[in-house]
Amino acid sequence: TRLFTLKLVLMALLPLIFTGYALLILSLVYLKNRDKGVYRRYFIPSILVIFFLIHPTQMQFLLKVFSCTDIGDGSTTYVYADLDLECWTTEHLVLLLVVSLPALIVWSFGLPILTFFLLKRHKDRLNEERVRLKYGFLYHGYEERCWYWELVITVRKMCLATLSVEIYGVTTISQGLLIMLVLLIAFYLQYRDEPYIDDSADAMELRSLVCAVIVIYCGLYYLTDPGISTPIKWMLVVAMIVGTIYFLVFWFWGMRRAIGETLKKDAPEVYGCLCICDTQKKRKFTEALKREKSNQEHGVVPNDEEKMVIHDKGNSGSAPVEEDIMVMQTVKEEGNVGDFNPDQDERRLVSENKVTDDVETFQIEFDTTMKESSTRGFGPKTSMRLESLK
Repeated sequence: TRLFTLKLVLMALLPLIFTGYALLILSLVYLKNRDKGVYRRYFIPSILVIFFLIHPTQMQFLLKVFSCTDIGDGSTTYVYADLDLECWTTEHLVLLLVVSLPALIVWSFGLPILTFFLLKRHKDRLNEERVRLKYGFLYHGYEERCWYWELVITVRKMCLATLSVEIYGVTTISQGLLIMLVLLIAFYLQYRDEPYIDDSADAMELRSLVCAVIVIYCGLYYLTDPGISTPIKWMLVVAMIVGTIYFLVFWFWGMRRAIGETLKKDAPEVYGCLCICDTQKKRKFTEALKREKSNQEHGVVPNDEEKMVIHDKGNSGSAPVEEDIMVMQTVKEEGNVGDFNPDQDERRLVSENKVTDDVETFQIEFDTTMKESSTRGFGPKTSMRLESLK
């Protein structure tokens, strides 16, 4: 029996194997806690998580049986992943039509379509606890209007997996051009929709796609012109390295920021030791943290200054007043202030019935926000509103 055949059958049955494993784990949990609801709460999420984790690898391996290449005179073709297996023989057709093709239809194409309709069915109830428990990992982190975006990424992975397989009669250059087309379409959709709640995640996704396009584009030069000069080769290599390093640096910085925010929320002591470098800020942060713990133990509400020290990385004293911070955050989140109504939107200027007493400071901060967000609809109406504030 061929090793490739065993691997192909195993990969086709992999979702069923993992489903049985998940049922075994849930059964052990049920026997321990005697809670029948464990199946209803955790079975579907477990299966979906497993499926989306193995989906790209499974699909790419199942497609290998379609990849044939010629050896010698070209009269006979063999499976590229197993050169002992001749293409279009009985054995090859059995693997293709009985094993690989049904698995591709059911797992690679069927389950994503089924998942899409399940999400569409519950799209108006995505914030309900029952729906979040089952499908939350599919849309968590995305804007509510982009509840389907995980499936968009899945389709992109399916296209890239299909195009990365060696197909007889299709040149490598054609595959590279098609892959670059898929990446450019993905870049356009990402730039147009900005699906992530966190803006830094949107920026990171765009940079990853740009990096991938640069690598594919530069690599095509090696394939189209074998006689390319050495200086040009080095220029292409440097372009690929610089693009990759640029993305990795941005990724590292974003990961550092995400870990810092998590530590600040869940382990502030660790955050103070690792993420605050300035000695004075670290001392203020530590003191404020101790006071906050003491206040919690004695039921005392911390004052505004202590809150700002803890939630502003230990940088207090020179920060704007709390009302101005609230105003700036509201403006940045809502983007366009053209329809500002002082009666309906009094919360922009008032916090607990206290009007901001430093209009000049507010205007400086607001002007800065206007410059940073000039592409989001800020215009003459904003200046008119500032004049009325004066």
